[in-house]
Amino acid sequence: MGYVKRFMAAAGSGTHRYGLIRDGDSVLVGLSGGKDSLALLLFLELRRRRVKDRYTLKAARVDWGEPPAAPEDEAALAAFCAWLGVPFFEERRPMPESLAERGLSCYACSRERRRVLFELAEREGCGVVALGHHLDDFAETALMNVCKHGRLDPMRPQAVFFGRFRLVRPLCEARESALRAVATRLGLPVVRNRCPLADSSQRRAYKAALAELAKIDTLVRENVCKAASMAASPPEESHGDP
Repeated sequence: MGYVKRFMAAAGSGTHRYGLIRDGDSVLVGLSGGKDSLALLLFLELRRRRVKDRYTLKAARVDWGEPPAAPEDEAALAAFCAWLGVPFFEERRPMPESLAERGLSCYACSRERRRVLFELAEREGCGVVALGHHLDDFAETALMNVCKHGRLDPMRPQAVFFGRFRLVRPLCEARESALRAVATRLGLPVVRNRCPLADSSQRRAYKAALAELAKIDTLVRENVCKAASMAASPPEESHGDP
């Protein structure tokens, strides 16, 4: 299965280049149920079985309950994790007041979910939180920051929060198309995105713009990320906003 080998090689390259998963790590994977997080969990478990680094995996899904998750989706994710042998739990929380008061946005929602994941990581004894952002996400973020803020400010492959948690993005060098191939051909239990903003996010416009640019140069995503990385200041430890 060449598509699996290509995906594993790309994900492994980024993980190795930035030293994202280390011997002795306890890793909590944020499992939304989308193709990205499912592919991430699959990669980390397959990698765990073949490398000398010893690390443990757990997976957690944060559910605001608005709209509620379908029982069949929850069951499918639990079955997938059981098949991999990875402990899984779903954390149900009421919609944060900050989202209700200021209005729902993708940025604010993802920030609040990360806050909950850090809480769960502490509860579960995990020092590492892994998210499924891929190469396209990195390129889209860099392009958005250029267009909206006039600066090449990249998404980081890893960052330290609160002095004790590492947030890592092992799929940083894997293209979205590789993840989509793995999810589709292996029949991963992808959960439909029920968010009311799923079809109206600004990021979709930047995704479309990158797709058009890729018709001119197929390496546009890699080159945007490279330029952003070279222009960025050295990463600093974060103590607050995740």
